[in-house]
Amino acid sequence: MLGKRALVLREKVIEVRYPLTCRAFDHSGELADSVLELPDWELTKANPAALEFSRPLHGLSATLGMQASRVALSQTEDAPDIKDGKEHREQFPLILGPALATYRVKEFKRIGYRTIYQLVFDSPDKVMAAWNSIPFFKVQLPAGAPKEVQPGIVRLQLDVGDGVMLFLTVEGAEIEVVVGATQINHTKGKISRLPVNRQSDPSRDAFKLQHRKLGFIPKHALRVDMDWFAEDWEEAKIDDVISFVDDCDQRQIDIFKLFEVQK
Repeated sequence: MLGKRALVLREKVIEVRYPLTCRAFDHSGELADSVLELPDWELTKANPAALEFSRPLHGLSATLGMQASRVALSQTEDAPDIKDGKEHREQFPLILGPALATYRVKEFKRIGYRTIYQLVFDSPDKVMAAWNSIPFFKVQLPAGAPKEVQPGIVRLQLDVGDGVMLFLTVEGAEIEVVVGATQINHTKGKISRLPVNRQSDPSRDAFKLQHRKLGFIPKHALRVDMDWFAEDWEEAKIDDVISFVDDCDQRQIDIFKLFEVQK
């Protein structure tokens, strides 16, 4: 079976889209005040048509706009471990609830809930074993294929019932990233500093600290992207959004079972 830390959460996003509401112009300040009353939230950008907020040490961000609002939880350098995503579940009703009430949203054109995970393994062989365990896709490598062959990508659109659709994408994870002045390439086993202005060049101690903070990046992984959505909801309420997310989280348990690998 999968190890305890094999499944790593990278991102969660809940977004609701609704007909154009010009009340955003009239009530943007009122809505900003209500969000800023919540602990650790900061207003990062504001105009009458859209408000952007951040809770940086928790990996959370939010955008409240005239036709759509979203709350996202993303793994970042400042928030490398977003754990099981419970904080997203706790915070998004506190953000979206006031937005829907202030803008008097009564209809959703679309509600979407996207979750991105990485299945982390300690060798390329285990990645391929996980890939081959997926019932709907098998890798048939030709004889003599090089050992460094990596999984490709598969995308499915599934009707999971009750008006809910799922875009499921599985692919080999990116293993080269650039954050600030640091580049990590796991394929070549290298961590290096990029050319930067000499005056802003970090000290060696700062570089080592950044290296440790970037240690969450997997060497071998599969990326599992689940984009759940439903359309045309009338008499919409924040409780509908909460129920939708909770239902999708339950459905995800069955998706995770597709990637269980025998040791």
